[in-house]
Parts: sequence; C-alpha cells; structure tokens
Amino acid sequence: MEGAGPSHQAAGWWHINGVVDLQAAINRFVADDNQQPKPFVWTADPDKIIAAAARGHQVLESIR
Repeated sequence: MEGAGPSHQAAGWWHINGVVDLQAAINRFVADDNQQPKPFVWTADPDKIIAAAARGHQVLESIR
C-alpha cells in the first residue's frame, strides 16, 4: 500500500500465526514507524492521572 502508514498496516496483523510471526510484525511496524519519527507530546493532565491512580488504589483497598 503506497503511502500507507503503520495504522493501515496494522490491519494485516490479524493473520499472525504465532509468537515468531507476531515478533516479526512488531519489528516491521517499528522499522516502518521509525522512518518518519514524530516527537512525543504529553497531553494528559498530571493531576487527573494522580487522581485516577488514587481512586484505583482506594478501590483495591476496599476489596481486600
């Protein structure tokens, strides 16, 4: 698929037959994606992450 990015290639991953095929598919994805790398931009609010972690901890403590 000319010009298709990794997201288009991911559809072919449904035809993986085992761990070796999965590893090869991941390696191809990483190699293709690294051809045009983009910087990671953090968009999550750190306060929301901390609040979610605290809620999760509270739920875990309540079921013990």
